[in-house]
Amino acid sequence: MLFKKVKEIEEAYEMGEPISQEDLSGEYYVVVPWFPWLSLELLKHRKSVGEDGNGANVIAGGLRFGDFELVEEDDALLIDYDQPGNGFAMRGVVDRLRKLDDGRIIGKLSYKVLGKEVFLMYFRMVPKDEYEK
Repeated sequence: MLFKKVKEIEEAYEMGEPISQEDLSGEYYVVVPWFPWLSLELLKHRKSVGEDGNGANVIAGGLRFGDFELVEEDDALLIDYDQPGNGFAMRGVVDRLRKLDDGRIIGKLSYKVLGKEVFLMYFRMVPKDEYEK
């Protein structure tokens, strides 16, 4: 069952279109429903994105970490954590976003290891005002 869900989200991500930087502004909850124990939902993990394309991760209590800049690529919107204020470990995080026909935003999380991106998991970004508590 679990692998079927992962395959479905992989196919959905591949069918998605690149999202533009202008289409992403505000706060988004990061949700991983097919891996509920990894979703960080208990911490209320969010990405806060400014109109200028810069942002940070936020968890419970408003703790901000992992500053980023949005960068439009040919096939996805990159959340670039390779920023001066981030520590070494955070700079290796690579998030790429695509938008589905129904408006859902799907992300692909990878981590740079020896210069190569290693896939970790897929996630959804749900606008804060649409998030079901």
